[in-house]
Amino acid sequence: MSRSKGTPSHLESPAPALARAATTTRAATIEQLIRLQASDASVGAQLTHIILADLQLTSRLLHAVNSYHCNPERVRIATISRAVSVLGFHGVRRPALVVALLEDCAHGVQRARALACFARSIHAAAQARGIAAYRADIDPEEAFVVALLRDAGELQFWSSGGAVAAHIDRALAEPDVDARAAEERIFGRSLAALSAPLNPYASALPLLRAALANGTSTDPRVRCIQLAHALARCAEDGWPGEQLRQLSEQAIREMAVPAADVSSALRAHAHEAACLAAACEAVEVGRLIRRP
Repeated sequence: MSRSKGTPSHLESPAPALARAATTTRAATIEQLIRLQASDASVGAQLTHIILADLQLTSRLLHAVNSYHCNPERVRIATISRAVSVLGFHGVRRPALVVALLEDCAHGVQRARALACFARSIHAAAQARGIAAYRADIDPEEAFVVALLRDAGELQFWSSGGAVAAHIDRALAEPDVDARAAEERIFGRSLAALSAPLNPYASALPLLRAALANGTSTDPRVRCIQLAHALARCAEDGWPGEQLRQLSEQAIREMAVPAADVSSALRAHAHEAACLAAACEAVEVGRLIRRP
């Protein structure tokens, strides 16, 4: 892959930096969480065991499960096992994944880029779960997980990509720059395309592997993930707009409900995403998720 003349000579292909970034502090914990099967009779105990093995994750998760968003009945929860009993498997795993990913992207020189990527991922996850539920999908929670993790490679690149990430960051900071065009000018491909093969969680989830593949998919579950990410990215520029209108029309076809219901649902999903981020003490991330 040839390098653009605009790339400093001491920078090589971003692949090595992406590969280093793909190994995250909590990658093993996250992989264990996503491999759990809700249908397993002992899944609650397994989930509790995984979380308790990480003291910092346990502490932050206990804060999240006592928030109004995660626990609207305001039942006092002092232990992870109690959280699983009160909120259920998905009600605990969902914020656990957000907290675990946040710990890996909250630091680094390109912290602002990492947080923006993470905000987009949380927003897309909420949209995917909501759209999948409308479609009577076999597993809306899997749609949430896959959408949340789809850009994990890019997320970790911004957190740990070193000099390569710093160079792209400067290029993207230029006035009126087109992000995709800038990335392709420097490296010949978009950052998303470069990071997709190095996503550390693709081997655990077939749906994630399918969502990372290039091209338009005929699989409605993959289309749901793609639509959710497109909506989240488009909403970063504000909710009114022609592109968002076109995506809303696609959502109407996918969800098979009246246009007014779709518009209301998409806005509710954005609100849910921002509230989930806030519940997980990702206040900056929550502010980056544009709500109507």
